[in-house]
Amino acid sequence: MPTKLHEMLSTFREDKADQTYTAFYHYCTDAAFSTADAQDALEELLSWIDEPDGVIAQSYGVLMLGGLIDSGKLEPQRAAPQIAELFVRQAKAVDDFCVLDAQHQFVHFVSHFAYLAGSFCEHFASARADCERVVASLLDL
Repeated sequence: MPTKLHEMLSTFREDKADQTYTAFYHYCTDAAFSTADAQDALEELLSWIDEPDGVIAQSYGVLMLGGLIDSGKLEPQRAAPQIAELFVRQAKAVDDFCVLDAQHQFVHFVSHFAYLAGSFCEHFASARADCERVVASLLDL
């Protein structure tokens, strides 16, 4: 299954962002999707979110991360600190000018962050300090 994820991310395009997210969400809810697959997907997504040059890719990467959490396959004690670190770093990097795509249309950047924060706090409630960091970063954003 990791090959499928790699293909989805390597062929990501702004004009197909919604379709990519939908395919990713179905990928995460497939019965064959295991805990090991989820951890592999997390590593690949964390790397991919840090690499893209476009705000659309970063925004949808954050959204996909929320979908991955919703799969319920991640181990909270292992995944929560990694995701919280990315969340805080990405939220601090947002400025007033990175919410528009190439056609100057609003990107649902903040709502994607809110979705990730909601998924994070729902599934990783035991990681209270990380939840607090995520919520504080969302409020700052």
